[in-house]
Amino acid sequence: LENRGRRSQTIAWSNASAPPAKAGIAVPSTFTIVPEKVLMEPDSECTFVVRGLTAALGEAEETLHCSLVPAGGKPGKPFLETVVRGTFLQPLVEPSQSELAFAFVYEDDAPLGPLTQTVRLTNVSPLPLTLAARCSPPFSVDLAEVTLGASEGKVATVTFDPTFDADRVSRRHEAKLSISYREHPRTDEVALVGDTAFPNLAFDLAEADFGCLPNGATRTLSLSITNSSRVAATYEWAIAADSVESEAAAGLFDVLPLRGCLQPSESETVELLYRGGIDIQAAATMLCKVRGGPEYEMPVCAESAAVSYELSHSNLDFGLQSYDQVQEKELWLTNAGRVPVSFEVKLDEISRPNIVEVVPATGQIAASSKQKIVVRMLPGLPQRVHEVLLLQVGHFEPEAVVIMAEGTYPRVTVSLPRLETPEYLALLRQANTACARKRAEREAPAPTSELDATALVAELCKAPGRTLELAKELVAPPAASSLEGPLGQGDEAVPSTEERGSDSHISQGDFRKTVAALGLHASRESMDTVFATIAVGQARASLADLSTYLQRARSGSPPPRG
Repeated sequence: LENRGRRSQTIAWSNASAPPAKAGIAVPSTFTIVPEKVLMEPDSECTFVVRGLTAALGEAEETLHCSLVPAGGKPGKPFLETVVRGTFLQPLVEPSQSELAFAFVYEDDAPLGPLTQTVRLTNVSPLPLTLAARCSPPFSVDLAEVTLGASEGKVATVTFDPTFDADRVSRRHEAKLSISYREHPRTDEVALVGDTAFPNLAFDLAEADFGCLPNGATRTLSLSITNSSRVAATYEWAIAADSVESEAAAGLFDVLPLRGCLQPSESETVELLYRGGIDIQAAATMLCKVRGGPEYEMPVCAESAAVSYELSHSNLDFGLQSYDQVQEKELWLTNAGRVPVSFEVKLDEISRPNIVEVVPATGQIAASSKQKIVVRMLPGLPQRVHEVLLLQVGHFEPEAVVIMAEGTYPRVTVSLPRLETPEYLALLRQANTACARKRAEREAPAPTSELDATALVAELCKAPGRTLELAKELVAPPAASSLEGPLGQGDEAVPSTEERGSDSHISQGDFRKTVAALGLHASRESMDTVFATIAVGQARASLADLSTYLQRARSGSPPPRG
């Protein structure tokens, strides 16, 4: 536009086709002119640039008005009307492939190098385009920026580097080949995929902790190894040591087998071994080196320490308790060391079942912890109880815990004299004989062949006191004797309140009963031979004669013969 007049003129442009504002906000026009307002001096000219920008495709048409603006006033009537038209197209590049896929599979002794593929980019729009292609590692492209005319194409080379990740772990890389345009904000993409297959392993343990073991003890842990890749994996174990101390600790660990080869998806179990030490804390790093693959680190640690424990009581005295009632007492077992210990309470030495119950009977105590052990006692009989529990802790010898109690029952003592009739005394003799025989049968060993006279004397000498006691019980009590307590209580004979003196006599039949009550099996001829020796040929022998005979027989002196 030229100003051929002799005065300065202010020129302003406006868009007569501009859409109305919405909610007070101006809607941008498709076409704009720059500069929109200008002061033109006389004999001057100005070049205006018309720009078109829209998000809609297709044809567009708008009218621009040019007006004079008086000084300090508003634009006047347009003196120039310009119609602007344009066809808006979307820039379009068509790649020869929508995706580039790279696959790398490791092979022994094969060189490791980049993989390349090409893609042709063709401008299918009627306008020339200036484009640039970019992508992120491990991909790269050799096309920086290029201008393509209509229907013109360009070949781009895309490179994939499988060694980009130095750890050599199999993985899948995904990226985009981004195509941008100088003339337009549009961006096109081509998918990039890169798969690597290195020999890889998977372990079911992240670290091997052997825990704290007793001094000198060894332990083995099982480790499962699986080939998680698509190629065979050959591996070998080594132990890392970066100092003298770590080298000494590493010498306490081992692994078997030391090397191996796994096919894809194959698994194998290896044994990790701790050889044990004395008061030591050991830690090391085991390395699993895979040919062509990663180097895996397996931290291992172990500790060796002394085992020690403390027992709160070695004797439990329940005192007097009703024979049919249960009482409880507590034992505390403390692990005073750093090694977890197991314990077991053995009831092998208990004389009869259901007397003693222990809860818990087995278990394990962690380091610096303690365990409560409840001991329950049921006497079951009105008598004194003396039992022994064996507490086995770890590898120590069993420790004896003595259990004592006395079973009682309600009873009364009457001071009135008892009328001891001949019938009563006869029944008392029978009761004493039956109880003595029953007790002897219970305590006697299994039946054997009949003893001869010499063997019978040897057996009697083994328990002379018991022999005399049974012989006394088989002698009829004197008429003035009396009883205390219930007759035949339990299995025990009821003793007379008046102790029989040593001048009492036994007959040959009494001697046979004494031998039978002792549970000895001898022929009648052997028993009569021994009795004749004791009685010196008489029909009866005193208890003093029996005692003297047994004393001489035990001392080795020849007894007198009848």
